[in-house]
Amino acid sequence: MVNGDDRSFGVSAVGGTANRGIVRGRNVDKKNPHTGVIFKMSNSGPKFNCSLAVSVICNSNGVQGPQSLERLGACDYVTELKHPSGCAVIINVHGGGLGWFGTLMIIVLCLFAAYLLAGIVYRFFFLGIRGVDIIPNLDFWISLPRRTQKINVKFTLPSLYRDI
Repeated sequence: MVNGDDRSFGVSAVGGTANRGIVRGRNVDKKNPHTGVIFKMSNSGPKFNCSLAVSVICNSNGVQGPQSLERLGACDYVTELKHPSGCAVIINVHGGGLGWFGTLMIIVLCLFAAYLLAGIVYRFFFLGIRGVDIIPNLDFWISLPRRTQKINVKFTLPSLYRDI
């Protein structure tokens, strides 16, 4: 609603016959979205075509309820209230997500979890393995910390001896 576009929402009837109802919201002033919003609820039925427009004006200091309910036509009403929820909150949509690397890490972790789960199910049900040995490639996972230490030492020690 900050950009000033009209938004429509379908409304279903509760406890009666289904009528065609629509709720539309728009900014009071498209150039200054902080002024507030207007919600217009309209209903198109076989007997009546009624609407209610509620202007929610920005008031960050508190709530001031509607002072009056004006009748514009046979079945059209307008009212205004002042409330902090009428103040627009600008949300920055750029730079707030995970990014490509975060998304890649989530995909890798999900694939690893699927591999682990599928391996455990296969080893439990089809091979009949029980206990800790149910983890697929357990020897590899146990030796992984030692392998990474060896790789790290291989690359860091030569640089330490060069500085001496």
